[in-house]
Amino acid sequence: HFKITDSYQLQLGTDADAQFFHTGSHLYLYNATGDITFRNNADNADVIFQASTGTSAAETYFYLDGSAGRTVVNKQMRFADNIDLAFGGSTDLRLYHDPNNSFIVNNTGNLTITNNGDDADIIFQASTSTNAAVDYFRLDGSDGIMKAHKTIRFLDNAKATFGNSDDLEIYHDGSNSYITQSGTGHLQIRQ
Repeated sequence: HFKITDSYQLQLGTDADAQFFHTGSHLYLYNATGDITFRNNADNADVIFQASTGTSAAETYFYLDGSAGRTVVNKQMRFADNIDLAFGGSTDLRLYHDPNNSFIVNNTGNLTITNNGDDADIIFQASTSTNAAVDYFRLDGSDGIMKAHKTIRFLDNAKATFGNSDDLEIYHDGSNSYITQSGTGHLQIRQ
C-alpha cells in the first residue's frame, strides 16, 4: 500500500502539471497541460465507468467495448437544454431540446427514417391538451400503404395532386374550389 493522507497531492511532471488527491470528501484528478488519455492495452478488454446511487452497489453506466469497438451506454444520458447531440464531421445532424421544443436538424443530404422491422410501421403521434397521444399518420409496413387517422387539411391554394406529372389537382383558393384534369385521358367520376 502507498497511502497519502487527505488533501496531500500525488504530483506528476516537472511543474506538477498532473495532480491526484483526495480531500476527505471527494477525489480529484487535475491536469494542467496537454490531453488526458485513458488506455487499456489488454486485447478485447473494456474501459468501464461505474457509480453507485447510494442505495445500491456500483453499477456500470457506460463502457468502451474493446472486443466490439463501440461504446455501450447502460443508463440514461441526459442533455441539458440547448445542448446538441451531434453527428458527422461537421455536426451535420443535430438533436436537441430548447426549454420549450425538441428539434431534429439535418444540414446536408437527405434525412432518411427507416424501419427495418418486418411488417412494422412508422407512426406519427401527437397529443391535444386534454388527451393522450394518438396516431395521426402511419406508414403501414404490413399493408404497404400510408394511413391517415385524422383529417388532412389543405390550406388555401395548397393543391392535392395525383399522377407523375400532377395530372389531376384539387384545391381551394379561398373563394372557389377546383378539380382540374390537365394530363392525358379523361376525368371520370365513377360510382
